[in-house]
Amino acid sequence: MSPGRPAPIDRRARAHRLVREPAQARSPAPAGNRIAVHADDRVAIGAAARPLPPARSLHRCSDEDVARIYRSPAFVEQLNGQAWLAHAEPSGKSVKCVMRTLFTTSGISRTRSFGRWREAIFERIVPVEQARIGEQAFEGSLEAADIGSLLITHVSQGALRTEATPGTIRSHRKQATLSVVIKLAGTSSSAQGERESVQRPGDIVVLDRAPTVLTSSHGSRSFFLELPRERLESMLGPARLYNALTIEASQAGARLVGTFFNELVRVHDALDPDTASRMASIGVDLLVASIGERLGRENPKPLHGTLVVQRAKAHVEAHLGDPMLDPPGLAAAMGVSLRRLQELFHERGRHVSDWIWERRLETAARRLADRGCAHLPIGSIAYGCGFVSQAHFARRFKDRFGLTPREYRAMAAQGETEPGMAVAGPPR
Repeated sequence: MSPGRPAPIDRRARAHRLVREPAQARSPAPAGNRIAVHADDRVAIGAAARPLPPARSLHRCSDEDVARIYRSPAFVEQLNGQAWLAHAEPSGKSVKCVMRTLFTTSGISRTRSFGRWREAIFERIVPVEQARIGEQAFEGSLEAADIGSLLITHVSQGALRTEATPGTIRSHRKQATLSVVIKLAGTSSSAQGERESVQRPGDIVVLDRAPTVLTSSHGSRSFFLELPRERLESMLGPARLYNALTIEASQAGARLVGTFFNELVRVHDALDPDTASRMASIGVDLLVASIGERLGRENPKPLHGTLVVQRAKAHVEAHLGDPMLDPPGLAAAMGVSLRRLQELFHERGRHVSDWIWERRLETAARRLADRGCAHLPIGSIAYGCGFVSQAHFARRFKDRFGLTPREYRAMAAQGETEPGMAVAGPPR
């Protein structure tokens, strides 16, 4: 035993009793006492335990939280007769719990755990039919984080077959959304329409609200993101083009998406609401770019024209700040002639150059209305959206919105801009 560290005690019994027993039934903890659960399966009690972050940054323990103590280094503290938990990074630096627990099978008997899990999925996520695969004891947990308008659910589960049928789909009201799954551990398969695919750690897949069959291996973990259908389809085209299509972790864009959302979940509680909303929007933009990159490799002839247009739109979004972005350069980036690109846009009732300028103006207007960008000079916003001069920007902006950039910013600060005037997503 190392000097200064209290003698080890039974980890499960003490951690379980800490939370399960009513506060009045426990002897009060001495002032400043710490209960630290170490990675080597020992619990230390007393002043020698490592210090914790301030109480306001800790997360109150529930029975579900205690389950996680058994699987990762963690610290527990008694505050006013209640239990609080903070996870520890490998470096030993303590960070607060970052996702709220919705449900866990921990503490539920083996005979009842899967039934309770199905009820939780049906009530809290979406109605589906589920069946276990194999005889292994089922374990699962659901955690969630609200980041801006984005809901991210962390799903850990055993081996399952999940099916969305026409009946279960009719029983919910989520047809205006799509699910994006970021695979964290284990292996899954997805079958939707005529497409079947496999997802491994780091892969991404989009799932529509259509009949679907999903299978997952034991130890499967994923982030589920629920996104407005319009947000993705306005940039990428109908969901049928990319539903159940695996965006592999070997793709640079997919790796960037995974890293971004892992970090966003980890730090989101430290973000103010405006910053959280902006970060969530950036994350969705990264997803769109990554899916667009993957679509570039899927070119069945009947869909080729649509895919070229959607890829071109995604390219425009990613390069709005480039003043050299123009129709000839966009066509070259898409690998088609300028004439062909213009024909494809004309078939959809748009001009290439009009689209580029519209997206620049819409993006500039959103930034002018964003309180998080209030410190930026109007000129910086103009140049950041690809305009080469403030005069050119001011003229085009007023033609589009009927206000100068300065007037628009002032009205937005007072909440007087018209809904949809500039804060809406990109036009179709």
